Amino acid sequence: MKIKKLCSYLLISACVFSCAFTFTSCKTYKKTADGYELTRYKTTEKGVRIPSTYKGKPVTSIGKKAFAEFRDMTTLIIPSTVTHIGEDAFLFCVNLGMVYYEGSATQWAQIEFENEYANPIFYSRDIYFHNHELASYVILEEGLTEINDYAFKGCESLKKIVVPSSVTTIGKEAFMFCSNLYDVVLSHGVTTIKERAFSVGGWSITATIPASVTTIGNEAFAAS
Repeated sequence: MKIKKLCSYLLISACVFSCAFTFTSCKTYKKTADGYELTRYKTTEKGVRIPSTYKGKPVTSIGKKAFAEFRDMTTLIIPSTVTHIGEDAFLFCVNLGMVYYEGSATQWAQIEFENEYANPIFYSRDIYFHNHELASYVILEEGLTEINDYAFKGCESLKKIVVPSSVTTIGKEAFMFCSNLYDVVLSHGVTTIKERAFSVGGWSITATIPASVTTIGNEAFAAS
């Protein structure tokens, strides 16, 4: 006879465990000021959908090493509620082939990634947004003020990016290793381009740097 066990909710040092044993998944949460952080996710399934809410509150953060070494994961869906992803959250997720984000490219650009392994694009090499379109020709929306560090790093599907005039800062390694990025449209308003922001490695891109730019980091446009 098949036996199913359901783990009850446990509160241990502000961490909440929600497990379902057949075994399908086990999620660990931590309460934060604005909702919950998903601190650990284990599953026997290859496709993962991160919940947008827990106990009626939004899941706004993915914790440090939350999916680290989850080598079986091939598909990942991230809700638009997520605004922060911790260090090494997706470290060694080497078989991750598709990432789908339920928000827009503009929202994605605002997520705080603590390092390159916090961004699942590092392994998937592309990303789909809420309109089911692959990130290829991306026009970011007015109102965005900063493209955060590592935002599109390694996104091989990205070919053109249009940055609105509201953006003042382009983060560290934001477009590094975007191997098919050939056209960058920077509007007047950008003042800072951080280190290796457009360091694509071994090839060149077309970009006109507006007069508003006052700071360009090391190797911001390095070709190798």
